[in-house]
Amino acid sequence: MYLITGGSGFLGTGLARRLTACGGMSVRIFDLRGGRDLPAGAEFFRGDIREPEDVGKAVEGASTVFHLASLLPCARAGKGFYEVNVEGTRNLMEACLRQGVKRVVYVSSSCVYGLPVALPLREDSPVNPVGDYGRSKLLGEEVCRGYISSGMRVSIIRPRFIVGSGRLGILEVIFGWVRENRKVYTIGRGNNRFQMVGIEDLIDACLLVAGSGKNDVYNIGADGVPTVRELLAGLIRHARSSSALVPLNATAVKLGMRILDALNLVAFSREQYLFADKEYILDTSKAKEELGWKPKYTHAGAFNSAYDWYINNQSASGEENKSDHPPEKILRLLKYLP
Repeated sequence: MYLITGGSGFLGTGLARRLTACGGMSVRIFDLRGGRDLPAGAEFFRGDIREPEDVGKAVEGASTVFHLASLLPCARAGKGFYEVNVEGTRNLMEACLRQGVKRVVYVSSSCVYGLPVALPLREDSPVNPVGDYGRSKLLGEEVCRGYISSGMRVSIIRPRFIVGSGRLGILEVIFGWVRENRKVYTIGRGNNRFQMVGIEDLIDACLLVAGSGKNDVYNIGADGVPTVRELLAGLIRHARSSSALVPLNATAVKLGMRILDALNLVAFSREQYLFADKEYILDTSKAKEELGWKPKYTHAGAFNSAYDWYINNQSASGEENKSDHPPEKILRLLKYLP
């Protein structure tokens, strides 16, 4: 039986859908809340990764565990990141050890590297996360490694920003601007290359690493990384929008973000706004050589498909985009900065 922790989320739902389609073994989803699009045939087990008893029951009968349960950067959770991403991981690994689960795939984050010193980032590049989210994911990796000596096979995946049909979050703001033919803002001139990965390519990596039996770490990201301006300009053309790209002074925007962050008025994490104007590219050659993984989706393909899904699944009124989004708050705040 496959167990997917955090299986009601974007990645978890896609992975569960792929596993149930393949057949062969049953699929159990473990999460605090059920999703809207859980695949037929998958078992749903409601529970909290922070509760050892819930985790122990969820693990019963599992042979392979995909550990996706995590608080994400936008949660602004403080110590909650450590309760879920670190202690929750410890609860899971301890339950797997007790019940003889031999194969665990832990989906970590490229945020563990922090601000890049040299590119592309390799799996052995220095790690220096800048926020609680990245630090908690790195500590989660360390927890996983501690169980390898007990005979468990644990693989760690560090993906770049995940995009594809169904992914919104921070992208909803950009997609709303494009749909409404409004200005689309970039932090800095947008000449930096910011790597992403298509959801289906990441699922491929999860399945390949699960079957590899390797205790190792793998970077996962799409090839041919365009600049932010190129990616957004391509989306505007794809959408037949009249939106124009407008660069903002990166230093001023980040100062504005820091002020709003201190006042708890912005949903973005330090990782998100500090990295926004930086080159951020992973070296994925290890996954290609050792796992036979190869990305099928380009940045434009995954990004545009996310936009198309948004158009087809959001209300025609556009009311969801007329709220006071953080970028508008920042633009107003910049007027008062020196």
